[in-house]
Amino acid sequence: MSKETIESIKGQIEVSLNVLKKSGKSKKDFGLSEEMANRFNQLLHLSRENLQEIDTKLWPAEIQIVKPVMGIAKAKISEFELEIFLNQLLQLLEENIEPPMMMLYDK
Repeated sequence: MSKETIESIKGQIEVSLNVLKKSGKSKKDFGLSEEMANRFNQLLHLSRENLQEIDTKLWPAEIQIVKPVMGIAKAKISEFELEIFLNQLLQLLEENIEPPMMMLYDK
């Protein structure tokens, strides 16, 4: 994965984390939107596809979506859990950014 792609994914995660921190909702609320769950899953899949050398057990879980017979589909996760998953994904990305070439010559 290119450094630019990692930085782009990291930026999207950081925006999501900032919004969650500013949210006045209880972190225990259940019912994250289907759209937000799908977006997280897209970022997760993009990261996994491009960082295949990372042990699969280290990745956060894909967010499941509950689709009732009637009503609106919701993600089966709380905002608190989403925040944890976002931070886990962010950590894996940060650990796999290649150091700038100049740093390699400093030693």
